[in-house]
Amino acid sequence: MRKIVEIMAHTATKKLIDDLVSLLERLESLHKDMTALYKEKLSAIGKADIERVAEIVKQENRIACEIQERDGLRRQIMDKIGQELGMAQHDGRALSLSQLAGKVSKSQGAVLLAMRERLRSVTLQVSRVNRIAQKVSRTLLGHLGWVFEAVRPRACESACYTGQGAVATRTETCIVDAVG
Repeated sequence: MRKIVEIMAHTATKKLIDDLVSLLERLESLHKDMTALYKEKLSAIGKADIERVAEIVKQENRIACEIQERDGLRRQIMDKIGQELGMAQHDGRALSLSQLAGKVSKSQGAVLLAMRERLRSVTLQVSRVNRIAQKVSRTLLGHLGWVFEAVRPRACESACYTGQGAVATRTETCIVDAVG
């Protein structure tokens, strides 16, 4: 009887590991999609295609939401795997893939370690492209702010705050005033 229970527990753990790997593959795919969107956004920014940038931002938000949902499922699966391995209720979610790989069969462990490397690679790629897109966007917004400030008519002078928090108006000369 004990042998049957062990076999059932092993089968349940194997199925959970398989579910986890499928989920991690989906997360990898979502991160690749996000990388492609960031690259497309950079291209759209370069072409000043505001409508396309807005569409891409919507797609990015959708993917980001799905990534969060999938990560919630990952935590649930990790908790169940932890329970199958005899851990306390929520201790499984704290396991890294490396730690989990050491607690399962060698074949399952190898799959988990390979998945860890694939996810690490794709998340680093997303981070790099995202950093570039952020820098480009920030620089572009800075330039546009300067342009709008320079061409703004003086009659529509906006208020700003001093270092002490008092309201003040800007008295710099606008380009329109300087050149007529």
